[in-house]
Amino acid sequence: MEDKTEFTTLLERIAIALERIADSLARPDQSEDKSSAVDIEPTLPINDIFRLENFLASRGISIKTIPPEQESDETLDKIALFVGNRLESVRGVLDAIKANMNAGRSFSLNLRNESQQAVADITNLCTNLYNLAFLTAYHYQKSPAYQLYATPSTSPRALNFYSGQWLERFVKAQVVSLLKSRSLKYSYICNAQVSLPNGDDFELDMLFETEGEVFWLEAKTGDYQKHIEKYSKMSRIIGLDHSHTFMILADGAVTDNLARNLSNLFGMTVVRAEKFAEHLAKVLPENRSETPQGQELPS
Repeated sequence: MEDKTEFTTLLERIAIALERIADSLARPDQSEDKSSAVDIEPTLPINDIFRLENFLASRGISIKTIPPEQESDETLDKIALFVGNRLESVRGVLDAIKANMNAGRSFSLNLRNESQQAVADITNLCTNLYNLAFLTAYHYQKSPAYQLYATPSTSPRALNFYSGQWLERFVKAQVVSLLKSRSLKYSYICNAQVSLPNGDDFELDMLFETEGEVFWLEAKTGDYQKHIEKYSKMSRIIGLDHSHTFMILADGAVTDNLARNLSNLFGMTVVRAEKFAEHLAKVLPENRSETPQGQELPS
């Protein structure tokens, strides 16, 4: 009798389960409805460069090639941000790496006269570079020697990072962070090879558009004197004013006063890497997402 009762109970449970399955099949799937609702909402395509292409075309400039984006290596981005935010502390070791990287020569630095914070920043950076094999050897001898020994890697990835990619990563990360903090829609192109109206070739480090405004950014870790006149002429070809054209420098010899003088002389915003975000924040538009769509880009 007990077995019969258990069997009856089991049949009832099966019947209830079958009813629930039938009900769920008869109703539209809610997860699919939710997905459909998201799909039909108006959203900005990921990095839609159509407006930037039109902007350049209106200036007689055509895009020849846009290389694949830099590897989205989160670790390299974090190191680039670390370097940019602590540039005064780590500039000496960066200069030593850059001076020795092509030959892969070992070097040493004495950190006796550096502040405690600077020593912490330098050794933190070198430890991370060593862990990534961007330094093939690294050792820091603490008190009383305070001597750092390192050997830079000659691998293409390391050389690209040291020679300026870190600054480009730093600049891009700061731009994206500022735009997102203001909930601004944006698109960008990096390292695009373009053809100018006279047929000359040119490379644009970064061009981005937000709320109908276009900004051109060039990042240089050294020898800005060889480039600034060319960039000044290019800003006139593109038709962007002082506040929409940036030259970001990581040259230790450039002071804020010199940057201001260069800005006034060449008609573009020349700024030290450490002050870039501060200057960009002043000229970015506020969120105008509620204004009518299809605004014209600057002419």
